[in-house]
Amino acid sequence: MKNTTRFMLFNVLLVAMALATAAAMFLAEIHQESKVWALHEQEQHLKTFWELLRNKGRNFRIVDGNLMVDSYVVNGNFELPDKMNDIFGCTATIFMGDIRVSTSVRKADESRAVGTQLQGAAREAIFKEGKPYRGEALILGIPYLTAYDPIRNEKGEIIGALYVGVKESTYFVAYDKLRFKVIAVTSLLMCIFSLLAALLIRFRKHAVEVLKESESKYRQLFELQSDAILLIDGETCAIMEANASAVKLYGFGRDEFLAKKSYELTENPQEKCTPAKELEQHIPVSMHKKKDGTVFPVEIFTSLYKLKKNTALIAVIRDITELKKTDDALRETIKEYQGLVTKFDEKQNLLHTLIDAIPDLIFYKDLEGRYFGCNRAFETFAGLSEEMLIGLTDFDLFPKEMATLFREMDCQMLSQHAARRNEEWVDYPDGRRVLLDTLKTPFYDHHGNSLGLIGISRDITERSRAEGDRKNLEAQLYQAQKMEAIGQLAGGIAHDFNNILTVIIGYSEIILFSMESHQPLRRHVEQVLVSAGRAAELTAGLLAFSRKQLLHTKPLDLGDVARGLRTMLRRLIPEDIDFKTIVAEKTLTIMADKGQIEQVIMNLVTNAKDAMPKGGCLTVEISTADLDNGFLHQHGFGEPGRYGCITITDTGHGMDQETCNRIFEPFFTTKEPGKGTGLGMAIIYGIVKQHNGYITVDSKPGRGTVFCVYLPLIASMEQDALAPNTTAPPLGGTETILLAEDDETVRELHCMILEEAGYTIIEAEDGQDALDKFLIHQTEVDILVTDVIMPKIDGKHLYEEIRKIRSEMKVLMMSGYTNDVFVERGILEDEYNFLAKPVMPSDLLKTLRNILDNQQNP
Repeated sequence: MKNTTRFMLFNVLLVAMALATAAAMFLAEIHQESKVWALHEQEQHLKTFWELLRNKGRNFRIVDGNLMVDSYVVNGNFELPDKMNDIFGCTATIFMGDIRVSTSVRKADESRAVGTQLQGAAREAIFKEGKPYRGEALILGIPYLTAYDPIRNEKGEIIGALYVGVKESTYFVAYDKLRFKVIAVTSLLMCIFSLLAALLIRFRKHAVEVLKESESKYRQLFELQSDAILLIDGETCAIMEANASAVKLYGFGRDEFLAKKSYELTENPQEKCTPAKELEQHIPVSMHKKKDGTVFPVEIFTSLYKLKKNTALIAVIRDITELKKTDDALRETIKEYQGLVTKFDEKQNLLHTLIDAIPDLIFYKDLEGRYFGCNRAFETFAGLSEEMLIGLTDFDLFPKEMATLFREMDCQMLSQHAARRNEEWVDYPDGRRVLLDTLKTPFYDHHGNSLGLIGISRDITERSRAEGDRKNLEAQLYQAQKMEAIGQLAGGIAHDFNNILTVIIGYSEIILFSMESHQPLRRHVEQVLVSAGRAAELTAGLLAFSRKQLLHTKPLDLGDVARGLRTMLRRLIPEDIDFKTIVAEKTLTIMADKGQIEQVIMNLVTNAKDAMPKGGCLTVEISTADLDNGFLHQHGFGEPGRYGCITITDTGHGMDQETCNRIFEPFFTTKEPGKGTGLGMAIIYGIVKQHNGYITVDSKPGRGTVFCVYLPLIASMEQDALAPNTTAPPLGGTETILLAEDDETVRELHCMILEEAGYTIIEAEDGQDALDKFLIHQTEVDILVTDVIMPKIDGKHLYEEIRKIRSEMKVLMMSGYTNDVFVERGILEDEYNFLAKPVMPSDLLKTLRNILDNQQNP
């Protein structure tokens, strides 16, 4: 009994040891293969790391305590380690000497492990033996599977090291899970065998039943294994046993399986059996063939087992088809990643080329305001290459005050996490000063952490100037439109007022002629005429401003006009004013009304004198001027050509811009009430415009004023020296006059004047009425006296209709307007006899008599 018990205990112990040994060997093989695979992957990762580093350059050197690859600074630059981390999930480090200067390894506080030292076997291999190191190493106290390569300079000296690695725990997660399962299964089996032994010892009677039960459980465990398990004869390779998973995997029936040799299951069967003791304990990959001919990969774990006197082989066969697919997919993924890295570099080059082609200034700064990139336009602006700009700040490029402002704006934009736009004047290295429209915006990493800012600046100098010029031209256009509107209003008022003055002056002169010189009321009538004359002058001023007064133009030398006024102007100017007249020596001939030009000079000199109550300097200069497109662009008006220029300069109190803008408006004056009508400058403006000239004013408070009058020059011609006809015409006659006048008071006055002079008058209240009455009295009428502008038919068309009937009909036209109205109505100045309102009775009778006596012909 004791011997049997001992034998049972011995057998149980053997089984337990066998299970423990098999489990240990199984786990050891898995651990070793996982480690080999992990080291192989680190080898591949390290090659990729070398490729990334060599893309930055080939020349490794240490400069000023920095590890350099060509111009690429490795120290503190985590671009490449982070890229390795992103691609493979591994840690990566670049050593300068044995000190980490660029790494993706992080400490417990999440800071970079830069500045820490390489230690252990890796350091010995790199720096003492001068060779690579592959194996395990402690990184910050954590075991890693690592690969190290030395970094050599051009002389072959080792100046650093390159490292990639992965935590052992990352690769052995699956192994740890399997280990615990195997230990659990082994422990369970050992417990079972121990329980069986106890039961055999205790219940020997039931030994056969317990043995059968144990065998049944073993069979069940054997059958329930997911891997295919074969029991093979070590001498003949005959399959002695196969579990259900093996039958299912290969597709053979159990009997078919038991009739085969183990080598017949391979893709290319051998002709003889390999002894079991020569078989490997682990075959990572072997190609087997199913019953239907399908070839598939398997992983085989073998173990020798003594069965009585023979040696048996236990083979655990695992279908690794999916694992192989996964492995192949992983390899393809690695290739894809490598391709993506290449494409990324290509896209990066394309993007850099595109950015360099953009004419706007593009730059990048980090959170500390240091530049780390820019395009070619910014290089031109800064006068430095991109490599030289990297690491510089605004304080290295701009004056301190400007750099401080830029830095404050950058900090404010980064703190607000919002884009900011502003305009700033900056100086180029070549001395150009430009206005830049700059847009700055923050940029972030994939975690949303701010990394710095991107800036884009566009030169808007010309656009800004164009905008300013546009606003200036708009203001000038508005001023010109306003002056034109005021001129039209002034012309309309003057036209109506001339009709009223015609009546006032006419009746006053008639009354005056009928009174004896000693009558007391004669002086009052004379005062009425004087006042009416002043009103006529005021009306003439309005017409001058509206450019509708009558001009008597002839060729004039502008210098002669100025010289002729010099003595009279000197009498007007106080002695405390230094008065100078500068006249060009050459002849400057203009076509002008001499009286009107003298009035322009007189008014400007008078205003200049009034602007210097405490004395000063006043200059009248006559010169030539060439107006070009620049003058037009500056002032908004003008025609290119040669002009005679009258320049009046004073050192008086000057005017502000608002006053300069309104200086030519009628009734606008800066003088005290009662000291000016506000028409002087308006009259000057009208006279100059009617002479097809231009006038400009330049003045600032306290700096005096400069008026420039530009009058177009003509070819030199002899001035008309004919003396005026002083022969007094007869004042009356007996002819019949057709009088067409739409203003009733003017018509009544002229009828009375003409009838008292002996003429027969046919009255007409408008053009149509005059035409109708002419048709009735056409043989009686000797002359047509008509207003130019009338309802229904105007004076010109009335005269044309009458001449169709009587071509020799004479005419005298009158109007409060003159030249402009004639042009608008198609009337040439020398084609018709004309009197401008207000008309003196004596002038009317004299002119009429001259026409009738053929001294003036239409």
